[in-house]
Amino acid sequence: MGFADDMKELDEEWNDAQANPSQPRMIMGKAQAQVVECRVEQQEDERWTWVIKFKNTDGTVRKFGNLDHEVGRRIAAEDAALMGYTGPLSGLEEACMSGMFDDLICEINVVETKKPGAERDYINVYINRVLGKGEPMSADEVDPAAVGSATGDDIPF
Repeated sequence: MGFADDMKELDEEWNDAQANPSQPRMIMGKAQAQVVECRVEQQEDERWTWVIKFKNTDGTVRKFGNLDHEVGRRIAAEDAALMGYTGPLSGLEEACMSGMFDDLICEINVVETKKPGAERDYINVYINRVLGKGEPMSADEVDPAAVGSATGDDIPF
């Protein structure tokens, strides 16, 4: 069995989450960043995860969406809809492989969450909005001319 088979039974829930987003996210420390990598992968514990890598002149950050958990699926469905994907959950892997998310410029909010007693801090990435497509950039090296931090109305494309 593959991703599409595992996720097919959750397509209706996914569609509902895309059509009925929850409360708007609080905007703190927003920045513009470009999607340079987007994939669905199966973890060692067999959970499916949607991974989006964002990049700007300050560096990179990854957003992880747990597709095997109801809350994670809902957040991923909302993000996918913002990014232009309105298909079923079972088609998300194919959408990533097709490159439909590549080079999207997004306004994101990166928040460090400190949990008492936790072994590590967590980085949460929230997608506030999509600003359009940018010029293709490499996922591995930072290109200061390609995308900058949002300090005003500058949209880097």
